[in-house]
Order: sequence, then structure tokens, then C-alpha cells
Amino acid sequence: MKLDSGLYSHFDLIQERYLQTCSQPLYRYLLSILSNQISSIEDVNFSHSEWECFSEMALQEGVAGLVYHTWRETERPQNTPAMIIAQLGTAFTRNKAQYEAIKTELMDRIAPAFKMFGLRLLVTKGAAIVGELYPDPGTRPMVDADCLVREADLAEAARLLGELGYREEHIVEKIQWAGYQEHHREFLISSPLSLLLELHTRLTDVREDFFDLDMDWFFSQTMPFLHAPGQTEGDESGGLFTFTPATHLLHLAVHLMVHHGEGASDLIHFYDIHRLLLSWAERIDWEALASASRRMNLDYAVWAAIYGCAARFGTPVPEAFSRPPSGRRVEPAKKFIDIRRKQHPDLPVERYLVKLANRPLGQQMAAVFRFLFPQPDYLLYRYRLKPALLWPLAYPLHWRFALGQLYQLARRRFNNKQGDN
Repeated sequence: MKLDSGLYSHFDLIQERYLQTCSQPLYRYLLSILSNQISSIEDVNFSHSEWECFSEMALQEGVAGLVYHTWRETERPQNTPAMIIAQLGTAFTRNKAQYEAIKTELMDRIAPAFKMFGLRLLVTKGAAIVGELYPDPGTRPMVDADCLVREADLAEAARLLGELGYREEHIVEKIQWAGYQEHHREFLISSPLSLLLELHTRLTDVREDFFDLDMDWFFSQTMPFLHAPGQTEGDESGGLFTFTPATHLLHLAVHLMVHHGEGASDLIHFYDIHRLLLSWAERIDWEALASASRRMNLDYAVWAAIYGCAARFGTPVPEAFSRPPSGRRVEPAKKFIDIRRKQHPDLPVERYLVKLANRPLGQQMAAVFRFLFPQPDYLLYRYRLKPALLWPLAYPLHWRFALGQLYQLARRRFNNKQGDN
């Protein structure tokens, strides 16, 4: 399919974290692997430093496991350094172990507890699609398990997780500020595994009048999660569920284009949608999806996500979304999404400082203290220290991360100021 718009020039979206050191050939080769369009590995002749940059790019974009799996199943360039193969292989092994641990926890402990109390828990994003869409669990990274519950069930769900040994995480206080709203709570467990579970009540923290997310509709478009024991299609009892294929697509598009924004997203978020379209396109009622997304003013988000996949991987574009939606109602959403497409990835510390800007001084100081001195469970999860008794050593790592973020923020603002002059 020929793309007749200059909107998605994916080489312009190479993120600034490696823009200065990585060249377009590396990015092109990475895209050719993900899209299974490698013309000839004889043309791949990178230097050692370029291979190091390629590995960093694959890790940053969340596709290191995919590259390793593709090389293992097909053929890799002969001059690939052994160190690079080992780095990508380590990512593959880690991804696989994390997925199996999350799946076991969800199926063996969380599903029975929620079913017993008649609560419905929707598993979304990575944990929901890896086992269905990816060739191997090692090909997609997961840092947490994202789940969705009705707001009315949130307190009871939090209580159940507490009984299962989870501890609610309060490291970075979530606050409401202009244009954003609280949409999830975080729960951490460190034994028998280290797992962060995010309990969402909405699809995004963006609060804009021109997006009309109908959460009742999303909760009605579900099916059992991974054939959970004792649950069948149409089952309205408690337990684990997930979205239908069409609703997965809509959710992934909202997460990519509205929640994070294209400029702050990695290739893996587009690749999720690419895999879904290749595997589940025939299971989707495209006219019904187009109608639902149009009613919630999310049709431009879906179009932009699909079109972004086509620009990167050559993904076939469904006829229902072959042209960008237009009209007065669409314009505010289009402007919002297009602006976020051009933004560089936000620094976590920068987002945190913005959220604190208008808080009273006492609350600011308390939140900064919680950020600088997080709970031990969080440090064990974030920095993977073993044995667990070493958790105090993670504080210097945590402070180094924060100082590094502040330095990058200061340098970016200095460069922007120099550019303005």
C-alpha cells in the first residue's frame, strides 16, 4: 500500500536518546526484521560500535527479544558480535521468565480469588496479548501486569489483592492536575515473585472533553482470559477476562496515541497493533468498530495508530480506516494527537515536577520525600537486587537515576533556549 501522506516519516521519530549515535541504516534494518522484509543479510555490514548502538536501540524500543527470536529462526549477519547476540538473548530469556511468572500468578492465585468473590478483572495490554499474538513469550517485554476493574469494584479488588500479599505502592503520588485525572492504583508483591500490578478504572489519565470514553461499552466487550478454568464465552460471573479483538485494538490505539502519545512511545507499542491486525483482522467487525470509535471520537486515534504501523512495518490497512476521519468534531482530537506525535519522550522527573508545581508546599515536600526514599519492596522490584537484604544499596542507584534525569532535563532546556536565541 502506498502512503500518500507525509504525516508519518518514521525516521523523523527516532527518539533523541540515541539520535546522535545511531544512523538510519540501523533503524531501517531493525524495521526490516520486524516486518519480515529482510532483502539480504549480505547487505548488513555494521561496525562494532554500530552493532552496540543497534542493540541499545532494540532494547530501548522493546524489541530485543523479537530480534533475537528472528535471528534464531532464520539467519543473522555473520559479523554480528557474540556480545550483541548475548545481550539480545538475555532480554529474550528475561521476557519469557517474566511472562510465565505473571501468567502463573494471574491464573493460579488471582483468578480463583476474584471468581470466588464474584469480581471481574480484565487483563489488558501485554499480559493479555503475548500468549495469543506473539510467536514466543520471550519476544515481548513486560514490566507489570495491567488490569481493569469497574470503579465501583476498585475498593473490593484492592482488598482482595491485599489478602493475596500485595502492597499498595505510594512511591510517586498520583495527583489530578489540568487535563489529567487519576486512573489507576499500583500494587506490588515481592514473594513468591516480584510483580507490579496496575489496577486501572479508565483507559487513560487524559481528561479532555472531546474524548468521550464509554467505559460501560468497554466492560461489555469481553471474553475469558486464556481460557480461564470454569469460565466460558458470555460468562458474567467473576474471574479473569480480557477484551475482544476489536476492543483490544481500540484500547491499544488509545494507549499509544492518546495516553502516551506517539512521540513518547516505543516500536513495541506499534508492533502490538501490527501483530493484532495480522492475526485477528478477520475476527473484527470493522464497521461496528468504526462506528464505536466514531461515537467516542477515537476514530482518528485508531486511524493514526494503524497508519503508523503501515509506515513502519507495511501493515495492511483495513478499508474502514483507509482514510483519515474529518469534520469539526474530529479536529480537537486530531490536533491533540498530532501535537503529541511530535513531542520527544518526556522525562519521568519532568512529568513529576509538573504535577507538583501547583501543590501546597507541605504536600510538595512530602511527595519529594516519598520519591527520594521509596519503600523497600519498590526498590527490590525496580533494581532487581538479590538477595533481598541488599535493598538499602538501591538508594544510591535510585538517586543516581533522579540526578541523571534532572541533568538531561536541564540540558534539554538549555539547548532549547540556545535554539530560540
